[in-house]
Amino acid sequence: KRPKTEVYLGVFAALWKARISGDDGRIDDRLLNRNEVFIYERPITIYQGSSFSSGARLGALFIFSEKLRVFAELEGSLQKDYYRFALLQNLSYYDRSRLTFQLGIEL
Repeated sequence: KRPKTEVYLGVFAALWKARISGDDGRIDDRLLNRNEVFIYERPITIYQGSSFSSGARLGALFIFSEKLRVFAELEGSLQKDYYRFALLQNLSYYDRSRLTFQLGIEL
């Protein structure tokens, strides 16, 4: 901390309780060598339950006068295996990550 500037760094952790709908999806499986198409329905989104998220925040507050302050903040977080998506034999894992930058003026 300096007389006209404040800099801070923080880390955070969170527990994410998700509720993802696993409604049926319509899938068509085409067999080109036999000219056949099979259409069936089954859940294609797989519920993951709770997951862990973590991140960090770096910011600064610049004091120009009693009535004018400017702040800047950078925050990033990562949540592994946010949900899974299954289509036939293919299984995809999706992460949820976020990077934000804020800039503000306090009067």
